[in-house]
Formats: sequence, C-alpha cells, structure tokens
Amino acid sequence: MKKLTKKQLEVLDYIAKYTRTENRPPTIQEIADKFDIKSSTAFSHITALIRKNKLTKDRMSPRSIKLVKKDKNYLSSYFIREDDGMYYLMKYNILEDKEEIIAAFEGDEQYKDFMADIGYGRVEQEVVRA
Repeated sequence: MKKLTKKQLEVLDYIAKYTRTENRPPTIQEIADKFDIKSSTAFSHITALIRKNKLTKDRMSPRSIKLVKKDKNYLSSYFIREDDGMYYLMKYNILEDKEEIIAAFEGDEQYKDFMADIGYGRVEQEVVRA
C-alpha cells in the first residue's frame, strides 16, 4: 500500500484534532474550507484515506467520518507509552513520522498528578504498551 501524501496526512491530522475537540467529525465542506480547496477535492482526499484504510465513512450520513481504530493513538499530537512501570509522555509528528519523549514518570500516580498539574484534571488515559 502506498504511503500517504503530505496533504492526506494534513487532512487526517485535521480530522483527528477536529473530532477530539468538537466531539464529532468534520463535514466534507468543513474540510474543504479549512484547506481552501473545493469540496470535490476534499472528497477525493477522504476517498483516498478510506482506500488506504485510515478512515471509514457511512455514505448516508454527513458526519460519519471515523478514524480507523488502530491509528487513533498515533494521530493525536501526544500520547502515553508505558514500559516496565515507566510512563512516557510522547509527542508524535505525523508529517515527519517521528516520536519524541516529552516527559518521563515513575508509576501511574506521578503521571496522573502531572496531567492534573497542567490542567487536564485527573485523567484516565489510554496507554500504548511498548
């Protein structure tokens, strides 16, 4: 399977962020407006992402774009990785396909305290196991 183009990665990242912040996926028109492209071009990007197994979409619903589950953890800018009792706050750059360690924590409570300190409250985060 071919790699994603830069524009497809940008669209995929936008869909992930929009869905996370708005609690619903964007419409084709909202994607077109964001990238200043025609809705037919946005539809072509969505179709390509569906073919590449990055998205699913119900043909009958305007807000039915969904990320394929296996990619959800890596589409957001930050995620947590756990390895032998250590928790790592990771930053993932989708365009460069690179991960970077932002912070490391010994144990679950230290990680949760950190998240509370930076304004995320006491979170129950899905963790990527190494």
